[in-house]
Amino acid sequence: MDTIKLAKLNLPSYKFTFKSIEGKLYILDEIRSQYVFLTPEEWVRQNLVMYLITHQKYPKSFFSLESSINSKNSKRCDIIIYNKDMSAFMLIECKNSKIKINEKVLIQSSKYNLIVKAKYMVISNGLNHYIFEANYKNNGFMQLDN
Repeated sequence: MDTIKLAKLNLPSYKFTFKSIEGKLYILDEIRSQYVFLTPEEWVRQNLVMYLITHQKYPKSFFSLESSINSKNSKRCDIIIYNKDMSAFMLIECKNSKIKINEKVLIQSSKYNLIVKAKYMVISNGLNHYIFEANYKNNGFMQLDN
């Protein structure tokens, strides 16, 4: 079986369910109710989801993972949290913990959010977490402390 070293993230620890399929490690995704291939980015995504459900009390039913945002190409948002009216509340871009959050990542996430139009945008590699509030009047984002 392929083994992957699970990075220690800057998030609380959670108990996950894993299984091996054809020698590859999969993790049970609580939102999609299915096993998904465990990559370093998926590890960050699953931990962020658990944090948002467990500590921030977002309902599971408000989440969408790996949502397609553009029919012309295969652009996908890692996590979108919706409001009760199904408008986008928060777009979250997850990166492998070894990837530095830089201007390129911010631009990528901003382009996604121009389509999704979420009020908040979060970028995380599991170690560093950045949250921004969208200002659509001047096409900008303001970084928040929390």
